[in-house]
Amino acid sequence: PREIAFQLDDCRPAAIFYEAALRPTLEEALALASHRPALGFAMDRAGDPLGEACAEASPLEEAVAVQADTPAILMYTSGTTGHPKGALLPHRKALYNALNAVEAFGIRPGDRVLVVAPLFHSLGLQILAIPLLYSGGLLVLHRRFDPEAVWKAVARERINYFGGVPAMHQRLYERLAASPPASLPDLRFVFSAGSAISTELIRNFASAGILVLQGYGQTETSTLTSLTLEDAPTRAGSVGRPVLHAELRVIRTETVARPPMEWEDAREHETGEIVVRGPITMVGYWERPEATAETLTEGWLRTGDLAQQDAEGFLTLVGRAREMLISGGENVYPAEIEAVYREHPAIQEIAVIGVPDPQWGEVPRAHILLEPNRDLDSQELEIWGRERLAAF
Repeated sequence: PREIAFQLDDCRPAAIFYEAALRPTLEEALALASHRPALGFAMDRAGDPLGEACAEASPLEEAVAVQADTPAILMYTSGTTGHPKGALLPHRKALYNALNAVEAFGIRPGDRVLVVAPLFHSLGLQILAIPLLYSGGLLVLHRRFDPEAVWKAVARERINYFGGVPAMHQRLYERLAASPPASLPDLRFVFSAGSAISTELIRNFASAGILVLQGYGQTETSTLTSLTLEDAPTRAGSVGRPVLHAELRVIRTETVARPPMEWEDAREHETGEIVVRGPITMVGYWERPEATAETLTEGWLRTGDLAQQDAEGFLTLVGRAREMLISGGENVYPAEIEAVYREHPAIQEIAVIGVPDPQWGEVPRAHILLEPNRDLDSQELEIWGRERLAAF
């Protein structure tokens, strides 16, 4: 609720659509927020509340055509300051990201795609759902991720591909190994993004006859690189080559703070920061001019991610230039966690770092200095965080 309240106050929406089961969460968020949307619709009740509202509304006097840079979606992404930033994603980005996906995935009209990644996440909405709808395919949506339900749906619905983050794929493989389906003749590949997937897991899927494509992108850009069906068998561990509709460079880290004309490209297999320009980039952060200026410069977008590129253009992710960890495919910024815990009256100082985890890739670990003569146990600290932070 606290995080939803922040977004309500930040973007000040006129209407909000929600699942009826989440009404208590919404009411708690509204109680915390200063801004209250004028309209609210529970979207999973009988009938179509959006359609009903449109039928009752007066027609617009004039339909205004959108422009390439007109914002289409405001999608929030975590920030190093501890507050999420709203990335303004324009219509051109939606179109060219769809074209990139068609090229990279080999999408065909009539393809059937399963989406189990959440639609508030760039993977679920921007990479899987919108390109498939653009191509004239069929979407199968699951309310939540369940490995057994995924494999049953892949077989029953004749799914051609689906995507997830590595933590999901690990559970999917464990289920597959424990109870393999009779056959999956329609499944061409599974897509992995959000964080690096282990080469061992890729090989495990290959041994089961399933091809894994790895890709890389951000909320601010959607897909930046991807393996193809031809490259995937021999390029395990790489996130592929740059997509068709984008110009991508790997810049030597000691030069990336300079103006773009002074940037130096990293040598083969030298670590540098990924920068990109082209029609797939955001137009900026919502009401964050300073953050926008730090990220967008002369048409280039600084990703803050570090990678190495080989002679054939394939990228391998190395790490992140900005302080961040990825847990189960979700961006987790230590500053956001630290800000919440600093409000606790018994905590004097806190520092959060990422540590390796076999299930989630990374998890945050907090190092805490208590105020003098104060005592806390881990259970009390966990309750404090669960009441104020998203589960991941």
